[in-house]
Amino acid sequence: MNNTTSNNFFVEKIAHSYLLISEKKENNLDWFNNLKDRLNINLVDICIIDEDKQIKIEQIRKIQTNLLLKPHSSKYKLFFIHNADNLRKESANSLLKTLEEPPSHSVIVLSASSKDKLLPTITSRCRIIKLKSTDLNSPDEKKIFSNYSIANIRKMKLYERFFLAKELVEKDQITNWIKEIVSDLKNNLEDKKNRAILKKIIKFQKILKTNANFETALCSLLVYIN
Repeated sequence: MNNTTSNNFFVEKIAHSYLLISEKKENNLDWFNNLKDRLNINLVDICIIDEDKQIKIEQIRKIQTNLLLKPHSSKYKLFFIHNADNLRKESANSLLKTLEEPPSHSVIVLSASSKDKLLPTITSRCRIIKLKSTDLNSPDEKKIFSNYSIANIRKMKLYERFFLAKELVEKDQITNWIKEIVSDLKNNLEDKKNRAILKKIIKFQKILKTNANFETALCSLLVYIN
């Protein structure tokens, strides 16, 4: 498995195993939920282990049994093991066998505060994602959502919109920015232009669930805003 440190999964192809590195549980859950939405996975095809104590081998075997079954109504079955650094030795060894030969319909997500708390044989088989803080109260995030409103984007030159697309992708803030923009638009749906932009954004949100080039698609969306 090719390990990476990028926290922007939007620009990566889907892997069969991920390791999320973050000390904040909410960061891991947000990333997991974004992946779930991107893959359009229904709840019936999701299995989660959220254990503050040691994760027992019986829990891993339950996942392995579930893995043998094909997805009920989705393309993938999605498994999330939060606090994977709580895996007991026998649990970790059992999980390793699954990571070595994962079923084609499976995506397994682990989370831990540090990769050093897991067996090297496990981390080497995962795409490593080091998550940054998604605290929208930080000065950096405030700048993005205050400076890049619909009103301000309309004043931007073409090259400035391209730079905005690049910044949103690099900061992994596409989804959060879209939420702010949609909220902004819904406050003024009497404007015909706003209704048209909202329809364009809905189409863009569908693109986010594919393996498309998101920066290019985002540039197209930003150019459309007038």
